[in-house]
Amino acid sequence: MSMSASKQLECPMCANVRHAECIKCGSGKLAVIKAGVSRLREELAAAAGRRVDEVVEISGGEAANKDQEIDQTRMLFVGTEAALHRVRDVDTVVFLDIDQEISAPRYRAAEITLSLVVHAARLVARKRSGSSNKSDGLVMIQTMLADHALLRGLESHDLTEFVDEEMLRRKLMQLPPYGALAQVSGTGVDQVADILRSNVLLQVSATNKESVLVKSNDWEELANSISDALVVASTRGKKTLRTKTQIDPPRA
Repeated sequence: MSMSASKQLECPMCANVRHAECIKCGSGKLAVIKAGVSRLREELAAAAGRRVDEVVEISGGEAANKDQEIDQTRMLFVGTEAALHRVRDVDTVVFLDIDQEISAPRYRAAEITLSLVVHAARLVARKRSGSSNKSDGLVMIQTMLADHALLRGLESHDLTEFVDEEMLRRKLMQLPPYGALAQVSGTGVDQVADILRSNVLLQVSATNKESVLVKSNDWEELANSISDALVVASTRGKKTLRTKTQIDPPRA
């Protein structure tokens, strides 16, 4: 469960809501396992000696409205990945607990983490290029995985070891670019998944939230199998078929 703005515990799966207290001992002093953006905003404001309204909160929920202006006169911003794409003229970017991103259950987790750090470096570099103080521009990373190949590579400015380890892992697991992976999602995807599971050359995951992962050792086999399954499902299915196929999905 997570704590909402109203200081209640809410479950995102079943929508259950209850008071913020331990269900076993009744204590109202709860440990923060993973702080959300709103909680980080409050803690950052307190640590910096500022009012909460002086710290701008940027979350992924606002990503759809990219035209919304961010008050750049504020000095502190806290948010999710969306913050990197919506702020400018920053001199310092801090990644709090980057281990959650590196250790995420996705095969491209480390690669995505690297892209975020590179984006942050470009942000502070733009600020530095327009400043007379060439010491401006800092990217800070908080981690308990300092020995991770990616973080060692960032520290030494040499990602060769990280790339070699990443490619070896993908080769052993037959993941892209050594294998083919696609995500099929949408209405009626369960029908498509049932048809794909009959193909012994494919590996098909369980249907989850109207999506399914399909893996093959060959791109042509994967493409033809999905295409054929969509045709069959559209002709014999009872449900309306509206699906989307994403090749090499980044968040799988």
